[in-house]
Amino acid sequence: MTDNVTVSNSAISDNPDIPVRTTQTADNKHIQHMRLDIGDGAAESLVSDLNPLPVSGTFTLNPAGLATEAKQTVGNTSLSNLDAKTTACNTGAVTISTALPAGNNNIGDIDVATLPSVTLASQTNPFSSAIPVSDNGGSITVDGTVTIGTALPAGTNNIGDVDVLTLPSVTLASQGNPFSSAIPVSDNGGSITVDGTVAATQSGTWSVATATYSSSAVSSVTSAATNTVLLASNASRRQAVLYNDCDKTVYVKLGSTASSTSFSYRLQPNQTLELPTPVYTGAIDGIWDSSPTGSMRVTEIT
Repeated sequence: MTDNVTVSNSAISDNPDIPVRTTQTADNKHIQHMRLDIGDGAAESLVSDLNPLPVSGTFTLNPAGLATEAKQTVGNTSLSNLDAKTTACNTGAVTISTALPAGNNNIGDIDVATLPSVTLASQTNPFSSAIPVSDNGGSITVDGTVTIGTALPAGTNNIGDVDVLTLPSVTLASQGNPFSSAIPVSDNGGSITVDGTVAATQSGTWSVATATYSSSAVSSVTSAATNTVLLASNASRRQAVLYNDCDKTVYVKLGSTASSTSFSYRLQPNQTLELPTPVYTGAIDGIWDSSPTGSMRVTEIT
């Protein structure tokens, strides 16, 4: 498409070819460009941004379609309606007037108000084989009952830790002795306590020796007609000998607070008491008749 044409008028012009500025349209017509000249005829003064057209006087413009306050109100109402539609788009209350085309349609993010009722039993298993499950280096806890579909293969099978619900009734008598000889038992440097009765059968010659002790303590306790401690309690005591070296009778009690009515032994002057076995290891008290003179000679063996 070619803009501008040349006007030829050789009969009245010394310039036979005068260019005229135009714009050619799609149907090969030319639209001429016109410029406004506000000069006085002696000089050219074209209207431009720097040389605007001067206007004076009063003009009233109110053609049809001109923006007025009433038309502005109508426009605001239209904008309000448009805002309502925009809000509907934001809140999801948008009505689709026609069906979406078949295929994949990206309609953005949506909220689903309701879902159809679906159960796992109604779905097809998407896995064609067993699904591997990793315990991530720990352990997997299974709630409920686990059914093994097939028998475990012969041999050794590591199935982890299991709880045994019931065990068959087994007695020691029904089991064979796994030991071909006596079982050695070590006390690990200590002692072994046996509950119940131990049967012992003598074989050979038994030697029975009387226990002997090499430590003793001898003391004298002055006689008195009031309760007097003869020996304090001593768990290490093996034997004790009491000699009443006094002119009055003494009442000896295996325990605390002796009296003429609460005693274990009554020793006359110059009489000796040797504790019976098993030896009593608690406190021993004594009390003499009134106005005694002398002492109790006490020997304690440990």
